Amino acid sequence: IVYIASPYHVILYNGKYYLICCVEPYDNVSFYRIDLMSNITDQTKVSSLDNQTLISERRKPKRQIIGLPLEWNDEVASDFQTEHLYMYYGEPCMIRLKLDKNRYTLLHDYFGNRYKFINHIDEQWDEVEVKCVPKAMEAWAMQCADYVEVLSPDDLRKSIFEKCMRLMSRYKS
Repeated sequence: IVYIASPYHVILYNGKYYLICCVEPYDNVSFYRIDLMSNITDQTKVSSLDNQTLISERRKPKRQIIGLPLEWNDEVASDFQTEHLYMYYGEPCMIRLKLDKNRYTLLHDYFGNRYKFINHIDEQWDEVEVKCVPKAMEAWAMQCADYVEVLSPDDLRKSIFEKCMRLMSRYKS
């Protein structure tokens, strides 16, 4: 498959380098593992003069790319990486979690200090809030199901419930 990408940044995530880019014909941010790329060239478009020759094209301006921060520095890159856990792309939103009080290390390992304590629910559970892409949170919440419950948004809770039902039917004896 040949992609025409406008490159913007490279980010290291979980020991792998990712290209943060926009791929034609879309206007949203995309991520591609650099070690899985091949046949990279600066020739990106067929010339309208002869409909054969590949020519270079200027990349799209950052302001036209949905989900791409205009400013980029260490803090923005770190926030971006946290919000796009597992390098899922999409629009991050605020997500409320029920967290086992003894598992703040788990929360910190994935979100650093980028969470907000809301309140103590009871002896075992706290309520916290993080900003993350919903599909990434779905994967993380399933991975950490013994210690985390998504409280909101409701559509994310429903998606996790439906996934659990599919898993239950798959593993049912």
